[in-house]
Amino acid sequence: MSARLQQVSNAYGLPLDPRREVWQLSVGERQRIEIVRALMQNPKFLILDEPTAVLTPQEADQLFVVLDRLKAEGRAILYISHKLEEVKRLCDTATILRGGKKISTCNPQLETAASLARMMVGADIREVRAAAGRQTTVPRLVVNDLSLEPDDPHGVRLEHISLELKGGEILASPVSPATARMSFSQHFRASGWPRSRTVVIDGHAAGHLSITQRRKLGAAFVPEERLGHGTAPRMKLPKTPC
Repeated sequence: MSARLQQVSNAYGLPLDPRREVWQLSVGERQRIEIVRALMQNPKFLILDEPTAVLTPQEADQLFVVLDRLKAEGRAILYISHKLEEVKRLCDTATILRGGKKISTCNPQLETAASLARMMVGADIREVRAAAGRQTTVPRLVVNDLSLEPDDPHGVRLEHISLELKGGEILASPVSPATARMSFSQHFRASGWPRSRTVVIDGHAAGHLSITQRRKLGAAFVPEERLGHGTAPRMKLPKTPC
């Protein structure tokens, strides 16, 4: 099975290491497992439901290459997505649904993203403009020389990471490979950091604080994996407005 998995995954440019345990993998790598597992069955018809929702742009581009190859092999693909540029990029025919009902069938190559969106929502989509940002003089987040060993034996060690983020700013942190990205994000949602001065939130040393105490300082975390990390699916929603 391991040999067959490596053969299929390498043939389609979706390499996997059969020795890795699933809990050690990023969400994108876990989705790669789902796709390869389906391909190992040599399917004639493949359904993908929002396949790029948790993928990086590079991972999405690689998925598109795989889908183009599957199409060239004569397989049929049903691609479910609200990302209209992807629909235009991949699909020969698009069926638009709204409120659970079929609205139209069209050639997405002859439509614009705006016209597809209009069919989806039943109205024109207004332009969204960013508001003027208000910068703070005191940094909201400071990381000083963060070095940590990964919990995952296949993870990546973090070495001497420093950054500073003020209010009104968006700081991008491109991290590669996926295991390094997981290590970086996991340490920010963990119960604490090894040195109290490593991370500072709004001028307060936060390395020794609990998750609840960091939340009271205004820190929040949106994880890569929503189910289990970002949501509690077994809990019921309140009947009264939140």
